[in-house]
Amino acid sequence: MDSAGYISEIFSSFQGEGPFVGERHIFVRFLGCSLLCGYCDTPYAMREAGPARIEEAGGGFKRLENPLTVRTVIEAVISQEIFPGFNPKLAITGGEPLEQPEFLRAMLEGLNGRFKTLLETNGILPDALLRVKDMVDIISMDFKLPSATGKGEFWDAHREFVEAAKGRELAAKAVVSRQTPTGEVEMAANILAKAAPDALFVIQPMTEKSATPSPEMLFEFYSCAKRILKNVRVIPQVHKILGVR
Repeated sequence: MDSAGYISEIFSSFQGEGPFVGERHIFVRFLGCSLLCGYCDTPYAMREAGPARIEEAGGGFKRLENPLTVRTVIEAVISQEIFPGFNPKLAITGGEPLEQPEFLRAMLEGLNGRFKTLLETNGILPDALLRVKDMVDIISMDFKLPSATGKGEFWDAHREFVEAAKGRELAAKAVVSRQTPTGEVEMAANILAKAAPDALFVIQPMTEKSATPSPEMLFEFYSCAKRILKNVRVIPQVHKILGVR
């Protein structure tokens, strides 16, 4: 309980991505990510710098200097629970939470199962996942497509990650752009099908107009993935449509 870690923000809002879209969550956004993907919509959470932004129960925000103790984070999380069941899930997001696995584990141990926990991750740190997997209920991983991230290929790391996730509910997301070839979507679907064929696969179009794939492309991506997987959906970033964080 005395360890400390770097947090960007803690707040309550509607889930804007993946299988629980539209549901109210508590979000703990970890600070720091080594990938720095070109499409990232939370660049302020990429580097270990600056204070944490904490939503207060009565409205407004306060800022606390990083690093934060586990106890401070737990108290901030619990303060978001207006009444039991109001926020049914705790979303651990980033940045990249698995770059701070020991702090993440200590935090979840301190919460002691109070919330159903959703871990949102870039899906390339299988060893770190194994250190916390028993403490999370749902894993939501990204497939980092080369065409979208501009960072090269992560296929081998994604294969290892999907294997490491066995035993937990898994959902996967691939952000697609106007430059995304169908072959990249096919590769991601095949990796998922080999180790987690029942997992949800979300195709998420980039929202920037210059990069948004056409409807025809989305139909093609969907058809390709659906030939391989049973559970495929196209879901945009709904929180941007709603105008919430």
